[in-house]
Amino acid sequence: MIDDKKIIKYLKDQKPRSTGHKVLSKDEFIDGVIAKLSFDDGSVTEAKFWVILTKNHNSYAENESQLIQVVNTAISKNQDKVPFWDRVFNISGWIALAIVITVIFIALSSPTHDVPEFFKAAMLTILGFYFGGVINNKKIKVAES
Repeated sequence: MIDDKKIIKYLKDQKPRSTGHKVLSKDEFIDGVIAKLSFDDGSVTEAKFWVILTKNHNSYAENESQLIQVVNTAISKNQDKVPFWDRVFNISGWIALAIVITVIFIALSSPTHDVPEFFKAAMLTILGFYFGGVINNKKIKVAES
């Protein structure tokens, strides 16, 4: 894990007039760290910033909305570092898996093999999002080449 001195040094480089730096919290993030810092600036007393340092991306955020944007940017720049299982089995992955298993169960257990229309629509939506994401990722990789 990246030490506090490197985090504070990054913030000092971005905000040279800042003083009294304190690391309030620090967590591992991809292949680096995300930390919340407090410091005194000439105009603002006890300002709080978030700093994200990874091998491919360094940035800071002044508020929560910027933090969300910075985290998304860091994740997109480190896409290969986020494990496959973490990308697939988030909450939407579990919901999709439950729908797929339900459709398969209904299709196999029903004597007429008749699946309700809303399950068909849900299954086709899942397939569309999956293959749309695969194609989109390939387009991005080709554009980066």
